[in-house]
Amino acid sequence: MKIDRAIVAQARFVADARGLSLAEFLSHLLRGSVAQEFTAEAERVKSAEGRASGE
Repeated sequence: MKIDRAIVAQARFVADARGLSLAEFLSHLLRGSVAQEFTAEAERVKSAEGRASGE
């Protein structure tokens, strides 16, 4: 899967305007969302493991 070119171009424009690298800008945008999704998925897996072991 690839990131849409138009989105990358827009992100690069914003990053450049803010004096950031594209990676820094995208990391900043994604950090909170990924952390939230990671926590939710870890809890789901833990819950599923608990059900599988009879807890």
